[in-house]
Amino acid sequence: MTFPGSSPKRPRVAPRRPVSRLAGRPYVTGKGVTIGGLVTAVLGLLLGGATIGGVAIGLNNDKAANRIEKELQKVRDQLPTQVPTPNSNG
Repeated sequence: MTFPGSSPKRPRVAPRRPVSRLAGRPYVTGKGVTIGGLVTAVLGLLLGGATIGGVAIGLNNDKAANRIEKELQKVRDQLPTQVPTPNSNG
């Protein structure tokens, strides 16, 4: 029942419990974390694109390709011809 000049009673609801202590403070939201995540994602995409572009340019260069092949051949020459296995020790 309401009287003139009074407001009707609102139903009583349980207070919401914040997920963390900081979330219960006023003006603390997850916007900073969201913006940080988006900025990091964009930087990662740019860095990945630059890396792929650099690798493609490097492999299209004949001098660089020849140098890589020579270094690979050096490493192959240093590999042992026979690899000992547990059964070959006799």
